[in-house]
Amino acid sequence: RENIDWTKVEFEDNQVCLDLIEKRPMGILSLLDEQCNFPKATDLTFAQKMATELKDNPRYTRDKMDENVFHVNHFAGNVNYDTAGFLEKNRD
Repeated sequence: RENIDWTKVEFEDNQVCLDLIEKRPMGILSLLDEQCNFPKATDLTFAQKMATELKDNPRYTRDKMDENVFHVNHFAGNVNYDTAGFLEKNRD
């Protein structure tokens, strides 16, 4: 009616990615909080816990070269995260 030229944009459902990050009790943030409650936990034990608990999530992959690195396949593509400093920054 207004003769505006436009193209419809299809949006992907991102719920699986959101669940990976924030779902309780086994999302990334929940696992990080859990690890912060253990005095002997390290960034490596956090990475290992994620590898064990999140291995079946299609949006999560563990790096093959560096145990501290994991990947989240976001809407924008695969994003790398290094767990170095995660526990220290999350502890209150």
